Parts: sequence; structure tokens; C-alpha cells
Amino acid sequence: IRQMLRKPALLIMDEPDAFLDFQDGMQLLSNKAVDFTFYYPDTWLTNMNEGMVCLYVANDDPSNVSVTTFGLGEDFSTLDEYISGLPESFTSQWNAVFGQTDFGTPEEITLGGVPAKKLSYEVTIGQIPYRYIQGFALKDSNVYTLTYAARTEVFDKHLENVNGIIESFSFK
Repeated sequence: IRQMLRKPALLIMDEPDAFLDFQDGMQLLSNKAVDFTFYYPDTWLTNMNEGMVCLYVANDDPSNVSVTTFGLGEDFSTLDEYISGLPESFTSQWNAVFGQTDFGTPEEITLGGVPAKKLSYEVTIGQIPYRYIQGFALKDSNVYTLTYAARTEVFDKHLENVNGIIESFSFK
């Protein structure tokens, strides 16, 4: 997959002005396929499809930020219900792949000006420890999940850029 990743200007051009707005080494991600925008480092690689965006630091660094969107569903009516039910909805599959995970207590944050929840946790994939941050926001009955995943040894190295992505995130 990573070999198919390209610089964003080559990949996403259905909005003519989407890549003309630069800010201190950050580039605007905007596209008709998603209803949000944010700035990301212009050296990062992008992969995008309808409802999902994934950014990779580099081909040799699997650190990534992804944003997914999907309907809240019938089982939940609030973000708190969704977050509290989240581990239960995929516990058996999650535990089979990553083992028992402590998701901790959700923190209150904002994402795109909307109240949101943040989870921070660690998993080991194979022999490699990873750290995750996930932000969940509910807007117009859709759940937006922004995930940052990185190997533990490089996690802090990318936090400034990840915080820039989170701070610049906005809904269209």
C-alpha cells in the first residue's frame, strides 16, 4: 500500500484550490469526498478514499494519522454511549489481535469546535510496542475518529505535528 502513496497534489485534485493554501510547512487537506479539513505536514504521504483519510510520516516510518467517518448507528444516541460501548463492540476481535488493552478514561477535548473524547493507549503488535491517541467527535449523527498511531520510540517525535493537525481540524 505504501508504494501507492503519493504527494497529495497528485492524489487529490477534485477541488481546484484545495492545495493552494500553505502555512509554515503545513498543507491544507480538503476534498469533496470528506466533510472536514485540516493542515498536515507537506512532507507526509496521503491516502484517501470516501470517508477516510490516512497520512503517513514516510515510507520508512509507519507513524500515521487517520480520520474515519461513519454513522452513529442505532445502538448509540450520544458520544458518551458510543465511547463507553466502543471496547465492548469489538473486544473479542481486538483482544485476538492486540491482547488485553486498557483504554483508560476518556478525556474531554474539542475537535473542529465540537466537544469530543480522547483515548490514549498502548498495544504491542508482534514484538513492537505502539502508542495510540484517538479523538472521537459526534456531528450530525456521524462519528469522526482521528487516530494517531506510532511506534513507542518515535511517538513523541511527531506529537507537535499531530497536535497541529488536531488544532487545525474543522468541519465544512
